[in-house]
Amino acid sequence: MHIIIETQTFPPVSFFARAMQSEGILIEVQENYQKRSLRNKFLILSANGPQLLTIPLVKGKNDQKSIVDVSISYDQNWPKQFKNHLQSAYGKSPFYLFYEMELFRILDSGIQNLAELNFNLLVFVIKKTGINFTVGQTEAFLLNYSGNYCDLRNRYTLKGGLAGVKDVYYPQVFEHKFGFVRGLSILDLLFNMGNESINILKQYDFQ
Repeated sequence: MHIIIETQTFPPVSFFARAMQSEGILIEVQENYQKRSLRNKFLILSANGPQLLTIPLVKGKNDQKSIVDVSISYDQNWPKQFKNHLQSAYGKSPFYLFYEMELFRILDSGIQNLAELNFNLLVFVIKKTGINFTVGQTEAFLLNYSGNYCDLRNRYTLKGGLAGVKDVYYPQVFEHKFGFVRGLSILDLLFNMGNESINILKQYDFQ
C-alpha cells in the first residue's frame, strides 16, 4: 500500500506511524495550495498549551497557485522566531539539543519554495527517527485513487492527528500541566523521545 499525502510542514506523529506500515508515500505536488492547512503550519506544545507555528508565504492568491509555485516570505525573520518558540517549548526536553543545530541549518537555509523546504524537513525527520520508507511525488492530479493506495490528502486538520486513530502515549514536557496532548507535530515526539521515537510509532494500530 502507498500513502498519498499533501506536502506538510512537520506532519503529526500518527502520519509517520501510518507511513511506517506502508510501502512508501507519494507527496501530492500537482494540487493547488489550500489555506488554513498543515501545508505551512505545525502544532507544538508550549507552556501555554498547544501552539500553531506558521511559515509565512509571499502575499498573493496562493490558494489559486500550484503548490510547487508557492513561495516563502522572509520579510520577517521567522526562522529566528521559530527557534525562540521551540527553545521555550522544548529546551528542557531530553533530546532538543541533539537536533537543534541540524534542524535550524535547514530552516535558516533561505529556501524559497514551500514544497522544497517541506521535503527537506521530511528527509530530516526520516533520518533522525530511523523510519524506513520511500518518498516520491505525484505525476498528475487525481481526484480519487483506487487499488493499492491510501488517500490521506486533507485528512489531517490544524488540530493535528487523524480521526479515529488513538495516539500512543509518550512523556511530554508539559504533561504535568495539560496531561498527554494528542495530535502534535512529529517534532514533539522527536524532542521528547529521540532515537526511541520509532518504538512509539511501532505501537500504533490502524486496523
